[in-house]
Amino acid sequence: MSKRFRYTCKGCGKGFQLEIDTSSYTVHSAICPFCARKAMFDNRSGALDRSSYGSGARSQAGGFSRTDRSSIPLRKTSDIGRSQSRRFSMPSFSLPSFRSFSLPSFSLSSRRGDRSRLLVLGGFIALIGALLYGSVVVVQLALFDPDPYISGMGSRSPDRIYDRNGQLISELFSLKTGNLKFEDIPKPMIDVLLFVEDEDFYSHGAIDFTATLRAVFINVTNAGFVQGASTITQQLSRILLDDREKTLTRKLKEASLAYALEARYAKNDILTGYFNNVYLGHGAYGFQTAADFYFRKTLVELNFTERLALASLPSAPERFSPLRNPEMLIRKMDHIYARMVEDGFPVPAQSEYESQKLSSLMHLNRSPTETVFGTRTDHGPYVTEYIRGKLREILGDEAESQSGLRIETTIDIDLQKSAVKHSREFLAEIRKQHPYRRPEQNDESVLKERIRREYLLMALGGAVLGLPVPRTGNKRLETASIGLDPATGEILFMQGGSEFFPENQLNRSIQMRRQTGSAIKPIIYSAGAESGKVSPATPLEDSPLFFSGVKTADGKDFWLPDNIDEDYEGIIPARIAMAKSRNIPAIRAAMMIGLDRVGEQFHKFFFHSDEAFAKRFRAEQGVAIGILEMSPLEMASAFSAFANNGVIKRPFLIRRIVSPTGKVLFDGTGKDEFRMQMPAEVKAIDGDAAEVVASMMQDSAKYGGTGRGGFNSPLLLGKTGTTNKHRDAWFVGVLPHLSAAVWVGFDNHIVSMNKGTGAGVAGPLFGRIVSGSGKGSELAKGGYAFDPRARSVTVCADTGLLPNGFCPRKKSDLFAAAGVPDKTCDKHGRDTVENPSIPELPTKSDFD
Repeated sequence: MSKRFRYTCKGCGKGFQLEIDTSSYTVHSAICPFCARKAMFDNRSGALDRSSYGSGARSQAGGFSRTDRSSIPLRKTSDIGRSQSRRFSMPSFSLPSFRSFSLPSFSLSSRRGDRSRLLVLGGFIALIGALLYGSVVVVQLALFDPDPYISGMGSRSPDRIYDRNGQLISELFSLKTGNLKFEDIPKPMIDVLLFVEDEDFYSHGAIDFTATLRAVFINVTNAGFVQGASTITQQLSRILLDDREKTLTRKLKEASLAYALEARYAKNDILTGYFNNVYLGHGAYGFQTAADFYFRKTLVELNFTERLALASLPSAPERFSPLRNPEMLIRKMDHIYARMVEDGFPVPAQSEYESQKLSSLMHLNRSPTETVFGTRTDHGPYVTEYIRGKLREILGDEAESQSGLRIETTIDIDLQKSAVKHSREFLAEIRKQHPYRRPEQNDESVLKERIRREYLLMALGGAVLGLPVPRTGNKRLETASIGLDPATGEILFMQGGSEFFPENQLNRSIQMRRQTGSAIKPIIYSAGAESGKVSPATPLEDSPLFFSGVKTADGKDFWLPDNIDEDYEGIIPARIAMAKSRNIPAIRAAMMIGLDRVGEQFHKFFFHSDEAFAKRFRAEQGVAIGILEMSPLEMASAFSAFANNGVIKRPFLIRRIVSPTGKVLFDGTGKDEFRMQMPAEVKAIDGDAAEVVASMMQDSAKYGGTGRGGFNSPLLLGKTGTTNKHRDAWFVGVLPHLSAAVWVGFDNHIVSMNKGTGAGVAGPLFGRIVSGSGKGSELAKGGYAFDPRARSVTVCADTGLLPNGFCPRKKSDLFAAAGVPDKTCDKHGRDTVENPSIPELPTKSDFD
């Protein structure tokens, strides 16, 4: 025979109906639909079938219970609120029956006597405990300072990162709460929450003493903590204290803080604080945040079932999560719905309620591990992580306690979005063409050296910049790009890789240095133009070179440099040599200029302190073809001189950090943010020499592959670079309002691409980023201004000297003041018979 009972849970104090088969003499169990606590009911003596437990009576029947919830199995819907039979199998050896030894046998009258005495004792102890508790609370109130905790009642907003025009780039938070005002909270949401959590909220004080005395009695009679009776005010106090220990000290602090809240704030303010701060699972604090996370709705847009679902979460948000345990949440909601109907609370009809459950909860189709952190606004993950690291450096320990900061940056959100999108998409397209193939290593010493160099190249840049440099096992083709405004040094976009995820957080744009290959050649020719030793018209010999006594990476003691196509073109002008990216002429140019003078140029463009120059520059012929390692930021910064009259402005990204009250906590103006050890402004090259090199870069940019990325401009200056064995591909591009560097390669510097070149993989990505931003014409607006201007001089096409009357071919070219020719060609005369043709600019890049 089954009978219905009204049972009050000893864990949460809430009541629910259960049905027990009293004709079954065994131990029954039921799970509370509100807190998931398991209760046990002993009917082995038939006690539940006695007349004292009339059907429907509010029984506290039970032989024993357990409070360990960790081992409670999930049950079907029918299990909650109904008993479960628990039969015991007997061992094979002979023992008295289970009923005879498990519990002492005594009459019902004896049990009632014991129960009465226990009730009196429990009541007396509860009364004494309440008096002591109250007196201790009074003392605690006198000693406890609530102010540090009450200050946390306000909303904890995320730090927000904005671009140069005030558009939101991303949110940065470890804890994001709501920022609702009371009038913003829909009344139906308030009504549902109070019904579920605290029906007497507006009538009791900080503590509901009726519920507290009941909880004290139950706890005393069970010789341990099994039930709480927290009001919403107490729950808010617990949230503000951020202390979950079930200790008397914590309870006293909680009570004291609750009284302080009630004394200082109106009920509506307390309820608002609860709505904004209560934890509702998956990193969501506050109902506003939870509504957006779970249902992608505002509180006003929620239907009844969605309101009920959120109101069911505070007691155990992870256990009742709609993403993790929707069935368990629905069972709890069903019992609350039944109680609402019983109490006359306005609810939709059963059919509508069931329909809402189906549409709102059963089709979420979301990962149970998803959190609010994964759904934040973030248009520049590498920018966000860079700023996260800088906040502690700038603000110190205060960074952890700050919230709602406004971080104003120099980023252009259109360029940043384009860099994020096209870095990911373009690399996904070409990765199949460039699989990861680690070369075989037979020489153990060579292998050790290359491993050592790999670690240096991966981590040195970050160490110098004082940034965390995570090691990465990424074996996919990767990229890095960064662009800045030449006139100000303001970073316009920063993309440290193709995609950003936990195993790919190395910001290669600032934390990595790699060999530059031919991309460095404009710096070499700038030293020639400025010193007057090499001009665009200077003839350079493209023929084999041999250097003895030079140790190479493969263990040889000589160096035989070569062109990428392993071919030679004889004598060609420097302008064409750079446009065609010929290696041998660049080395010969460096030798003509002198390595010491070349070193001075690197000092001005890259290594701005004597310490950095001594540490990183090597006076070797190989510097002319890019054996030195640079970061993309360093390349973009150095090349900005050619768009800014020879001046390099120190790069920075963070303009200001402003507190929620409007106080400026940090002003980035004049700060060496990237620790480049350079002054705010560097005059790297004279204006006329900058104009000469800019003209040479205009020619070379035509063959950089940017057109395949959808961008061409007559004002584009650029240079490709491809290192030995196709390990690194570069394109550095300059427009009047942009200087940007793009790198493509593998993180492991000894792994080669499949003939990937600067014009083949880096140039097209540059083109996609600029064209994808929709700002190509804006970035080229206004052209370049140089002062003093370079001089245009007609020279002999063969010698680069002033022509005599017998020179067969003449041409005009640009010269800096120091390089204007003052000698006349002595190669051609009346008896000259040779009639050499003038080398023309290439129709095709060698790197295609």
